[in-house]
Amino acid sequence: MHLTTKQYSLMSVIIRGNPDGSFVDLDQILERIPYETSKQSLQFSIRALVNRGLIMKHEREVRRGRVRVIISATPVGYQIMRGEG
Repeated sequence: MHLTTKQYSLMSVIIRGNPDGSFVDLDQILERIPYETSKQSLQFSIRALVNRGLIMKHEREVRRGRVRVIISATPVGYQIMRGEG
């Protein structure tokens, strides 16, 4: 499965997660990706990766005083990023 450079960067941030081992939310991804983009554009990219089965959204959690959607890679996403897919 082919990933664009930006999708690869996005997947890397999602797989890396947070320093405490927890999954990331949209704002954390936006802060960590190595390119400038809008939140709306990032949401579009997230939706595309969800539709391809590479990432998934989890239940909402309260983080930093707001309710946020948590995002992680799927088993297929991990395989693709390890070069097995």
